[in-house]
Amino acid sequence: MKHEEIMEMAEKCGFYEWKIKTPQDLLNIIAFAKMVAKREREACAKIVEVEAMQYSEPVWAFEIVNDIRARGENK
Repeated sequence: MKHEEIMEMAEKCGFYEWKIKTPQDLLNIIAFAKMVAKREREACAKIVEVEAMQYSEPVWAFEIVNDIRARGENK
């Protein structure tokens, strides 16, 4: 997730620039957004894992799980 996207969402939630008093406030908002995104990716990956167990050869599903989890790397 790009910082611009995070700030756009923060503004939609009422965190306007004038409410961000210090650079640390901005870093906290970014860290929070990344933490939420990571938890949501993990929840999605778990859903795919559980559903994959219904198949005799769920290799394709684990590739999807890895792709979901990889979305948060190096961002």
